Amino acid sequence: MRTNKREIGTTYENRALQFLLKKGCKILEKNYSCKLGEIDLIGLDPSNRIIFVEVKYRSSLEYGPPQLAVHYKKMEHIVKTALVYIKEKKLNGRDFRFDVMAISPSKIEYIPNAFSSLNYSL
Repeated sequence: MRTNKREIGTTYENRALQFLLKKGCKILEKNYSCKLGEIDLIGLDPSNRIIFVEVKYRSSLEYGPPQLAVHYKKMEHIVKTALVYIKEKKLNGRDFRFDVMAISPSKIEYIPNAFSSLNYSL
């Protein structure tokens, strides 16, 4: 039986979620979306900072590690979606960051502060 991309995505997002819980994070949202985009996981790290996490899985490293799939346009959508979330939840003034969870067959690599919102016009 062939697995579709959404099922694969859900599997690895759940893996990332469990990884974050073990690191002491609290998960606030899973697959938050608005008209500007989607964020895989939103949570609070142990220091109570809001984290917006993009989960990327690659079954092979033939085209490079998974984090390379988080390109400029993807980052822009994540930043803009995060700002909608912050406004919607009235979290202005809270500290936040953008992280990437890169998952390949051989490892999970968690990259805190993978990119910044400063590079995007909002």
